[in-house]
Amino acid sequence: MNRCWIKNSQGKQWLTIPVITSGVFGQKIAEAKIDYKTDWVPTHLRTLEINYKKAPYFKQYFPFIKKILEQRIESLAELNIKLIKKISDLFGLKTKFVVGSSLNVSGQATDLLINMVKAVGGDAYLCGGGAGEYQEDEKFSKNDLKLIYQNFQHPVYKQLFGEFIPGLSVIDYLFNVGSKL
Repeated sequence: MNRCWIKNSQGKQWLTIPVITSGVFGQKIAEAKIDYKTDWVPTHLRTLEINYKKAPYFKQYFPFIKKILEQRIESLAELNIKLIKKISDLFGLKTKFVVGSSLNVSGQATDLLINMVKAVGGDAYLCGGGAGEYQEDEKFSKNDLKLIYQNFQHPVYKQLFGEFIPGLSVIDYLFNVGSKL
C-alpha cells in the first residue's frame, strides 16, 4: 500500500512512502498517515527522473505524478485513491470505485470480503494469485458467490536498462509504453 517497485540500471528498486502507524498489527490503510518528517517527495521525484527521463513517455506522464505527490496529502488511502483514479482515467478505464470503509460492513479476512461483495450487489469475487494462502475459498460458494482467480499473465514490454523485469509499478509501463493497452 505504501511502496512499489521501479526499475533502475541495477534492477529493481523500492519506492516507499513513509507512514506513521499506530503500531497495532492490522491497522487499516484508512488510518495510516503519511510521514512528512523526512523530505521524501523530492527524493522520490528525483529517483523517478534519474531512472526514467530517457523513457519515451516520461515527459508526458511525470507532471501528473509530481503534481499529486507535491500536494502533501495526509492520508495514505487518499493518496492511493487519487493515483489509482488518475491512472485509470489515463488508460480510459470506466469503472465505479467504492471505498471499502464506506460500505459499513464487518468481519475478518474471508468473511469481510464476502460481506463487501454482498454490500455492492456482486455475485463473484475476483482474487489475486496469492490469495489462496490466506482466504477460505469454500466460504464463497457457501454464500452463493463465485470465486474467480485472475491468473494474471504479465505482458512483456520494452523497458529501459536491459532485460524485462515483471511486477513493477504501473509507472514503469506508463513511462515506457504510454497509456495504450
